[in-house]
Amino acid sequence: MMTLFAILVGIVAGPLLALATRSPAQRRGFAKREEKFRQGIGRDPNRALFGPHKPFWWNALFWGVIFAAIFAAIGQMGPT
Repeated sequence: MMTLFAILVGIVAGPLLALATRSPAQRRGFAKREEKFRQGIGRDPNRALFGPHKPFWWNALFWGVIFAAIFAAIGQMGPT
């Protein structure tokens, strides 16, 4: 039952967090990091695993897998 719940959380949370990564605030933050990188400060933000520069499906898949794994681990810790 907990595995089903973990999968459900991944299916719901993935697209919601993918939408959040495309918000105007996230895009402004990404633009600032990109500008700093152009000035030679910090790492290249385009190499990040997720963010507004990645396609929606990738962000949804990334966050869905992360949340499903977290909830599956939490579910395995409880009493059976």
